[in-house]
Amino acid sequence: MFKQYLLGIKNEKNHKITIPKGSFLYDIYFKLWDYPSLAFRKSTQSGISTWANITSFEHAKPENDSKNTFYMLPVESTKNRYLSRVDEVIANNDYLKSGIGNVDNKSIKKYHNAILNYVYCAPSQLVEFPADILIIDEIDEMTDDWSRAYGRLGFSKYRYVRKIGNPTIPKAPIDDAYINSTQSKWNVKHDCGHWILPDYFKHIADIEGNTYDRNFTGYNELLAICHMCGKPIDFKSSGEWVKTYDDRKTIGIHINKLFSGNTPLIDLHNNHKEGLVNESKMTSFMNNDLGLPHVSSGQKINSDMLNRCIDATYTMPDTYDNPALMGIDVGKVLHTVIMSSDYRLLFVGELQNENDVLSMCKQYNVRVGVIDALPELRLVDKILSLHAGFFKCHYMYNTAKPFNPKAANRQISIDRTYLLDLVKENVLKQTYKFPMNISSIKDFYSHIESSTRVVKDERAVWVELGDDHLLHALAYATIAGSLWTYVQNIT
Repeated sequence: MFKQYLLGIKNEKNHKITIPKGSFLYDIYFKLWDYPSLAFRKSTQSGISTWANITSFEHAKPENDSKNTFYMLPVESTKNRYLSRVDEVIANNDYLKSGIGNVDNKSIKKYHNAILNYVYCAPSQLVEFPADILIIDEIDEMTDDWSRAYGRLGFSKYRYVRKIGNPTIPKAPIDDAYINSTQSKWNVKHDCGHWILPDYFKHIADIEGNTYDRNFTGYNELLAICHMCGKPIDFKSSGEWVKTYDDRKTIGIHINKLFSGNTPLIDLHNNHKEGLVNESKMTSFMNNDLGLPHVSSGQKINSDMLNRCIDATYTMPDTYDNPALMGIDVGKVLHTVIMSSDYRLLFVGELQNENDVLSMCKQYNVRVGVIDALPELRLVDKILSLHAGFFKCHYMYNTAKPFNPKAANRQISIDRTYLLDLVKENVLKQTYKFPMNISSIKDFYSHIESSTRVVKDERAVWVELGDDHLLHALAYATIAGSLWTYVQNIT
């Protein structure tokens, strides 16, 4: 039935959709359209968002049980752009227009008896809605609020989930979803008889940009070369999806531009070469062209950067007489960093309660401290009541005023990206002074290195890929340094 429906439908560009048998989209359209759990780790312009749009309308038809769709995108501007594409698809197809009902909400489409609700990732958008299908499009661009959307499926007997994303960094949401899926990969059978998995670095060029096509001059057509027989291979010829793991319930699909879209191989190669001299362009090439997660050396704090902050003659003291600064990140324990006013580390470790905090404050003469305001509200207020130099810190996101201290209730608000950028800047400038044994101190390096700076929908954010408590403790101690000057100025 779905094949018949698709035969005459047009996309947002008013082009009739054609899915030849054997193309990478064929099984996605005709075998996976009603599969319950799907994850697409993809390159850009792969056609998957169009697939999600068209199949949502098919699911909404009465003969398919009038399933409701909750379609989530990263931010309002992205949602509005996508809605324009949806409207164009409807306008281009009488088949769809005839089923559209009147709804006084531009973000909601009523098709026959079903509702398609288009939202962006924000708590205000996660209102009660009885969904059967949840589509999370460009999931890596979203805040952690996306996971709350699962609640919209609570009463459905279907509970279909589609995660779609252009990957950013390893273990971010779409990469994590793909890793825990069947990890299905596109394979093409070559004339030499071998099934070949399209791989840029195996069939187009090595990591240094040297092409395998010996006839390529830099200007003529670049060909993919089979690594088995050494002859040209067309990755856009017929192939099939092959699962790496058969026993996983989520079918994961990895798509790259070697076999999807219309990008010439020479353009991919040029993007690769530009990336060899520009880290941001290499990240774009890996994410957008190859559909792979990637972390460049400039996106995070690494051990080499930390090592350059080491003073080989310095060991941390057991006590300290001059004014000191403390930062505490609250979790199961109190991860704590104490440093001098010139940012020399004095203590790194775990404390258990407010008594430990007060004891360390006396031992190291802590004058100003900053503690994570959440989640232990009573503990934080107790520490503030016992030490007049402590402030509680709330993180903000994308604020015009990145640092906003309030002396009256000893509370500060600070932009999270701004503060972690400041930590990285201090590491690069070697503002911090670390003791000779810093690399052996429990969790310090792993926590500092666990977060990566990425751009999500034109917003820079730091994404943690593991425990990062000491990174935030160091950040809080750093901002305590600014508060020390601030406190002196108002007292």
